[in-house]
Amino acid sequence: MERAEASLLRAGLAVGGEGRSVYPWPWTTLFQVRQWLNSYLGCLRNASTHRLVARLRERHSWLAEYFEWCDWKVEFRCPVPRFALRFKDQVSCFREQLPGHVLLIQKGAFWQAVVPDSVATQVPAATLPVVDGQRIRRSSPSSAVEQRLWQSGVPVAWIGETGRRLTDIAERSLVCRWAGAGRGDSLVESVDQVVVAREATC
Repeated sequence: MERAEASLLRAGLAVGGEGRSVYPWPWTTLFQVRQWLNSYLGCLRNASTHRLVARLRERHSWLAEYFEWCDWKVEFRCPVPRFALRFKDQVSCFREQLPGHVLLIQKGAFWQAVVPDSVATQVPAATLPVVDGQRIRRSSPSSAVEQRLWQSGVPVAWIGETGRRLTDIAERSLVCRWAGAGRGDSLVESVDQVVVAREATC
């Protein structure tokens, strides 16, 4: 687990850094961690090891960002939407998995900004330096865009192309997430706060 954490730190993991956390999603590393955790939990399920598992989760708090704990098994919190065969279906999946986030979605050499209504006043889509609708003509978001989004404090998620294709559409996955300033660090805490805010307005 320490090797996986070191790999994540090299990829840019920063919990609570500069007022907000940054979570890279290197899928090769995360698949290895999931395989190890499920093997580990499978061996422990018949023993009284709840405290041991609790200590593991407490010691490596970053696990809460990436994994849901379902009894004695873990699953990704933001899995690749492999069965979304249209771009708008992929967007819908990521908006459901990442509520309240500004999404920057790769479309070849472009990145398309999807700004949810809940943060539109903080980051109006019209203020992003974009061309061709809402696509950023770069291989990655520009430093100006990153600086504006970072200063806004809103949660941001980059959705990149994996290189695989699903029929005639590119497969996409979460590649990096910024937690919102003043919100829960992990993805589960961020989602829970959005749900609470929605319930308060109903």
